[in-house]
Amino acid sequence: MKTKITFEEYLKKNNLAESSINSYLWTVDYFSVHYKQVSSETLLEYKGFLMENFKPKTVNLRIQAMNKYLDYLKKPQLRLKTVKIQQKSFLENVISNADYKFLKRQLKKDGNMEWYFVVWYLADLMGHESIETTRIYLRRTASEQQAIVDKIVTW
Repeated sequence: MKTKITFEEYLKKNNLAESSINSYLWTVDYFSVHYKQVSSETLLEYKGFLMENFKPKTVNLRIQAMNKYLDYLKKPQLRLKTVKIQQKSFLENVISNADYKFLKRQLKKDGNMEWYFVVWYLADLMGHESIETTRIYLRRTASEQQAIVDKIVTW
């Protein structure tokens, strides 16, 4: 008589990494606690919960775990589709549309882009989504500006 292997043993037989096994087990345990049965309705309800509360990458990891569990249960017909993750274009990863428009306006205004690209580079290093945030840190106070004017202009 052949005994049924546990889900954990099934995952180990499929050569999954220990971290993946732990994640899959946690996901299935969470599902089992919060949903009474494994059905298309409860799986879709769970997917909806994930989509409302987590980023697409996390949603897909949980769906992957549940799909592996459905394979283990021999219910592949209930497998969930993963969520499409919108990939940013290369330029969006480099500069936001708002920053691009800002830089374009500044170029028309004063023709010197070097300073703005330095600010843009700093913004990236500081983790700011907009160079406007970085410019706040680079602006001089009114008293600092007045001191500079006083040095240059003789009254």
